[in-house]
Amino acid sequence: MLLPSSLSRNAALRTLRALSSSPRASPTPISIKVAPALQSFIDTKVLPGTGCTPDQFWTGLDGIVQDLLPRNQQLLEQRDAIQSQIDSWHKSKTGETQLDFLRRIGYLQPSPGAFEIETARVGDEIARVAGPQLVCPVDKSRFLLNAANARWGSLLDAFYGTNAVLPAPQPGPYDPARGVQVFEMAHKFLDETFPFAAGRWSEVTNLSIADGALVAKVAGAEKSAPLRLAAPDQLVGYGTRAGEKWSILLRKNGLHCEIVIDGKEKGVGRATLAGIVDVRLESALTTICDFEDSACTVDVDDKVAAYSNWLGLMNRTLSCEFPGKNGTTVNRTLNPRLAFHQPKHWPSKDASSDDFSMSAQVLLLARNVGMHKYTDMVTTEAGAPVPEHFVDAMVTAACALHDVRVRREAGDVRNSVEGSVYIVKPKMHGPEEVGLAVDLFAAVEKALGMPPLTMKMGIMDEERRTSVNLASAMQAARQRLVFINTGFLDRLLRTKGAQIAAGASTAWVPSPTAATLHALHYLQTSVASVQGTMATAHKSEGVTPALFLADLITPPLMTSSEREALTPVIIQKELDNNVQSLLGYVVRWVGQGVGCSKVPDLEGVQLMEDRATLRISSQHIANWRHHGVVSDEQVLEAFHRIAHLVDEQNASDPTYKAFAPRFDGPEWHAALELVFSGTTAPNGYTEPTLTKFRQQRKALDASSEGSRPNLVNSKILKRGGSSIEIAPVPSGALPQSTRS
Repeated sequence: MLLPSSLSRNAALRTLRALSSSPRASPTPISIKVAPALQSFIDTKVLPGTGCTPDQFWTGLDGIVQDLLPRNQQLLEQRDAIQSQIDSWHKSKTGETQLDFLRRIGYLQPSPGAFEIETARVGDEIARVAGPQLVCPVDKSRFLLNAANARWGSLLDAFYGTNAVLPAPQPGPYDPARGVQVFEMAHKFLDETFPFAAGRWSEVTNLSIADGALVAKVAGAEKSAPLRLAAPDQLVGYGTRAGEKWSILLRKNGLHCEIVIDGKEKGVGRATLAGIVDVRLESALTTICDFEDSACTVDVDDKVAAYSNWLGLMNRTLSCEFPGKNGTTVNRTLNPRLAFHQPKHWPSKDASSDDFSMSAQVLLLARNVGMHKYTDMVTTEAGAPVPEHFVDAMVTAACALHDVRVRREAGDVRNSVEGSVYIVKPKMHGPEEVGLAVDLFAAVEKALGMPPLTMKMGIMDEERRTSVNLASAMQAARQRLVFINTGFLDRLLRTKGAQIAAGASTAWVPSPTAATLHALHYLQTSVASVQGTMATAHKSEGVTPALFLADLITPPLMTSSEREALTPVIIQKELDNNVQSLLGYVVRWVGQGVGCSKVPDLEGVQLMEDRATLRISSQHIANWRHHGVVSDEQVLEAFHRIAHLVDEQNASDPTYKAFAPRFDGPEWHAALELVFSGTTAPNGYTEPTLTKFRQQRKALDASSEGSRPNLVNSKILKRGGSSIEIAPVPSGALPQSTRS
């Protein structure tokens, strides 16, 4: 990241204040140095109107660095020490059991016993209702707005535009036959989820409300009693929409379904006998705005742009323009709330005091970076980088002041009705690191003048030392904890429902359309009911905490018979799949700054990839190389061969930077380093390598000559008679912003 100029942060503050016509107090002396771009953004964009002054902000961050930096470093060193002890234990093969060993070194900590989560002021989207969760890179404003507005989605569009209805859709004009299939599935969904006491939705010719209840008429049954819902309390309201359209609002398992009806009595526009033109589901309830695995921010300019997007969400000013259909321009902003009437007011369209509105956007959370990542956009007095999550916590919380303080006091639409700020913490190893995050949040609240416990914490359960000590980690954050998440992205209609059957109150989806399809599972299954029976079910099945623990600490190693079953064909296929996934992702991350994208696999199937999947692919190859399953020659051959395929798959992208024929750019060297230095990368994290080579690519692109800078400290790997250069580090002043 860019280092600050010789003008210190204190001097810059004094200069700004000197320009003011009104006298102000001198700034509090601080020791940290701040990149001018970050300082300007905070002082002029984030803080005005919040009640928090620049002096208050920077003094607070300075105090956090002074107080918590040594502890952050000590915990990272503890990771290395524990890993070294584990390596030694496996090599020594002593008689000590693994369980006893892990307890002795402090890896496995005593269970804390029974306790309660004490978190207060949590939104219903997390505390009471189960539903899908999106994760979106915070550095892409268009995707971010799509994700923020994904609270509602058209089930008809989701069916028509995906392979949820087989065969998969084909390009071209509207297919009436497919449209019939879609409505058949929609009617089936309504029959199963909101059934009538008798009759089917496909038979309905007219819908209305009488005496606060839904009434449906059926063709040919004018003299018969109208149909009514089997569960009348599923009707919660009705709404008026554009033109002559109106809607019925139903609810099951806390999620809502809006049936949109065309009010015309006649006309070809009536898609069904009842005039139903859309079925809209409450879809994503929450979205994680991701500064971590799906984002690409390698310097202060990248980071300020990402912070700016988060600020735009918090003060509701974020917008973006993009080309629409027929030469139009689309301007996207955050959705306004949806208005509904109480059923008892039917057919009035006038607002009443007891009518209500519903949010048309998700509850937004921010995922900060992990504690292992350091940044030089803020440095110590000696010029050393500081943990980036310190800066993330301060900036994301300060931006949220516009939501929890400014907009709350004005009575405006806001993200958190309860006045909370939701921060997701990734890649924490054990309860002590969770404790650091808890203390960091408290320090941020104090610095910004927030009420205690405003900042809520979501814990990513993705590191084994946290998983085996999960109860202790939860206890450490018991006053702030809002969720535990493992981040699985299973295939939707085939296996995604299994997560709900296992008691998961949320699961990740890759798009708003996927959220709408996944909402079907939450409408079908009551997560609250599943959770209520889990303890009894586990007991009857003989499942105990000891069994869970034994499974967690057992390495997923191949048996000798499994190793023998690995034929050359199987090995090559597995290697090729991982190489293709790695190259397809790295070339966009390093070359184009794309942190999360659909990467076509060997068969051309688009798969969502981010740094988490890259970590798996790179470590898989590094592991097989370390154990002799594949050779260096075999890996390099696969890299060169599949690089041509990746180039072909991206040939239509004018900004794409191809691997071939030189195999010598930052993208190529990054991919090689991830594998050939994979066994020494701390925890297999990919950020150091990606950041280093993305910085190099940006320097190359900014250079008027466009020549490749000198590469030093390169490791040389022999391939036949030639040498392959890997793990290069740019010479000169491109600082690493992550701890190695």
